[in-house]
Amino acid sequence: MYAWLVSLPKAVQWKSTNIDIKGFEFVQDSHLIWRDGLEVVQDLFSNLIFTKYMTYDPHIVMCGTEQEYSDFYTGTHVHTIQVSDQIIIGLRY
Repeated sequence: MYAWLVSLPKAVQWKSTNIDIKGFEFVQDSHLIWRDGLEVVQDLFSNLIFTKYMTYDPHIVMCGTEQEYSDFYTGTHVHTIQVSDQIIIGLRY
């Protein structure tokens, strides 16, 4: 699997950590395959393909008379955070 991951297009590098639990013997070596979350976010934000699809302002999406929730920025919690922190950001309605 690691060889397959290495063959993917270059972005954030995959890392492998050997898993060793005291008092437990594995039949084979066990590895945790992971990527650094901060590096992944930095890569996404620097990728020009995603530029026009990124939004940072909370907004309300209405479908008839019902509110649609599709991601973090369409939820009511984002609006609550802005009100509680008294941050004024242009909202799109």
